[in-house]
Amino acid sequence: MTRGMQDDRRKPLETISHLHRLSLVSELRIIQKHALPVEKAHEWAENLLCLRYDPSLGPHFRRIYNRSTSRKFLAVSWTREPSVWEDPKWGKYSILPTRGGRYSKQPAQPEALHVRDCVLDRVINYMTVHKLDTFWIDKACIDQRHPKNKAKAINSMDLVYQKADKSVGLLSRRIYSSNGALMLADLLDGCLALKDDLGQFHFRPGVCHSTIHKVLRILRDLIGDKWWKRAWIYQEEYLSSKYMDLLIPVEFGVQVPLPYGGVPGEFCVQATRFREQVTIFLLACTFDDRTRRNALIARMLAVVERYNITLEGFSGVWKPMSARIFADIAHREVKDAWDTLAITANVCAYDIRLNAEALRLKGCSLSMSLLAQFFLNGEISFNIRAHKRMRHNLLDCNISEFLEEVLPEFQDLPIVAQKLTFLKHCRLPSTRILPQGLGTKGFIWFLPKHANIDTGELVLPKLYPARREHLENNPWDSLELERLVEELERRDQALLGAELRRYLEKRKTARASPALAFMDIMARKLFQAIRSGLTLRCGCLPGRLGSGIFIPRRWELDQPMHVLTTWQPPKRGTDEVGNAVSLKVGVCANRVVDPERWINGMVFFSSNDADDVILGWPRSWMRQPAQANRKRRIH
Repeated sequence: MTRGMQDDRRKPLETISHLHRLSLVSELRIIQKHALPVEKAHEWAENLLCLRYDPSLGPHFRRIYNRSTSRKFLAVSWTREPSVWEDPKWGKYSILPTRGGRYSKQPAQPEALHVRDCVLDRVINYMTVHKLDTFWIDKACIDQRHPKNKAKAINSMDLVYQKADKSVGLLSRRIYSSNGALMLADLLDGCLALKDDLGQFHFRPGVCHSTIHKVLRILRDLIGDKWWKRAWIYQEEYLSSKYMDLLIPVEFGVQVPLPYGGVPGEFCVQATRFREQVTIFLLACTFDDRTRRNALIARMLAVVERYNITLEGFSGVWKPMSARIFADIAHREVKDAWDTLAITANVCAYDIRLNAEALRLKGCSLSMSLLAQFFLNGEISFNIRAHKRMRHNLLDCNISEFLEEVLPEFQDLPIVAQKLTFLKHCRLPSTRILPQGLGTKGFIWFLPKHANIDTGELVLPKLYPARREHLENNPWDSLELERLVEELERRDQALLGAELRRYLEKRKTARASPALAFMDIMARKLFQAIRSGLTLRCGCLPGRLGSGIFIPRRWELDQPMHVLTTWQPPKRGTDEVGNAVSLKVGVCANRVVDPERWINGMVFFSSNDADDVILGWPRSWMRQPAQANRKRRIH
């Protein structure tokens, strides 16, 4: 192998395979040996070292540990290197030393704080307005002297931003005029562009061409700020979500409209609001004949896009964020390219991490390592064995292009809100990279061709809107599911009917749990399907006790089907549903499956001992590069 020091994320996977003289699967299996469960530093995050500001101490901060004070704190997102718009001077602020467990108000030798004075000035202004006195900043609050402690902290950065009461991102590009601040406020208030009911983006009536171009110039300057270019900052903003504010400095005398002018000398806006409204405006530009061919718009959109807007297709089609996250991190600067393994894992909430230092020393490919981390964390890919039917050979893609191709588009997801968050938890459990495919654990259900339930024949009461809304939120109260139980019992599906009845009775009295929460979601879909008069399909586990009922598409009613389901309880302190998968699959020999689409339904089984399942690899992934060349010459 070649040394893995360089960043190969822009190279095609096939080129990397040839350089390393290994098949793609062989290299993935080598990389897999360096996988380890993430060591989250919960103790470190629970007792986080912070700095406390007390105006009576002048330009000095105290070190405090968060557990001992339980204070609210601010997490600061900043660029280590000063921009040309910032004064690089530091030394105004320092940290008081500790003596015998107490802090001296007149320390003999304060410790210099190597953070730019202008950065700390802005942090203090923000804390004063928001009535905070404690903040966390990586330069001073992460142990930089011990590599193991530093690595553990880096792998646990998501915990910092989850625990922070507020986060602040410090941009350095300025707003120089009151008119510019007013136009930016109009943009953020949604006064310039909108998304209509058909999913199209438009400028609002009365927005003239000159205003559009003035706003584009303002956005060009702001999005060109160095703050948007750093990979670590991308992680900080993503993990902070709605709790992060952006501070944009304004020239002296500029009037900032409310509510954006609360911090002196700053234009302050919630980061998610900035992304949302800027995304809508830029997408309106792509629909408008006057600006649609502007390459600058595409570049700006790639930096600030709001995923819940850009990843929703027409007809309610949704695509997971993972491919876009990988690509966005790849476009940002990072001092050590191998840090992208930790950054990507933190942003995607991966449980399985890779030992970046060991992989680097072994000479492994960074692209292949990212791909291995993707598979080892159970990310779902569709039709990789049928890639010849795609626009081009998957191995001709770089890592970002590859993931964009194989990540599926999901329709008819069982929830209404937070679909991207739900998709983030649709992952396969206990995955491992095997020679023949990606191994996992799950249940493969068989749906016979004639095991159909026509719900259009059920006698149902008329529902008024208020009653229907109640039953969609509480489907176990519905007569619809009771009628379904009766129909199942009448059709020799006594086991399935009994299990569904047991769920209904239990749900009326039992306390909510993660497993019940996911069943509730699927019960709502069954309720909706019955109200729509759809035909349902019954399923079984061949050779085992188990029963299920699914909602197929109309053209699938006269063909046998297979469904793969998995479920994992949620991690500590995360979502309430857990990780769930319900996929229609094609089944080949030896329990090799090809995922095809999401399918809704409820399943009941007597044992938690899931089966071994394999998602097969394409043959080209298993051939040595030289063999692949000979094959091409033969054909």
